[in-house]
Amino acid sequence: NGDGFGISSTYVYDGFGIGAVYTKSDRTNAQERAAANPLNASGKNAELWATGIKYDANNIYFAANYAETLNMTTYGDGYISNKAQSFEVVAQYQFDFGLRPSLAYLKSKGRDLGRYGDQDMIEYID
Repeated sequence: NGDGFGISSTYVYDGFGIGAVYTKSDRTNAQERAAANPLNASGKNAELWATGIKYDANNIYFAANYAETLNMTTYGDGYISNKAQSFEVVAQYQFDFGLRPSLAYLKSKGRDLGRYGDQDMIEYID
């Protein structure tokens, strides 16, 4: 992406945290030329906003975030989606003897992907 700006803010208190971010940038000339392909995003700007929460206390860690991008997220063979929505969540427990099991889920969905319409881009549990 080209020139742009971003802003973020977080607040943490007693193991709880919340945060939000926004960023916007111009797209490069090459990205704008690539928009001639109907599988690529055609917007003049790339944008992202996201928000997240976390709890990290008493041997428990839990975090989740949601994000949306416009004209930014790649898919397939290097195409750029018009819009993508992503959700991530992770939970962990720290045992006193050092073991820390973790469970995570991630899903990212592309919107308005040219002739492909809306498609799941990534979805997994780890």
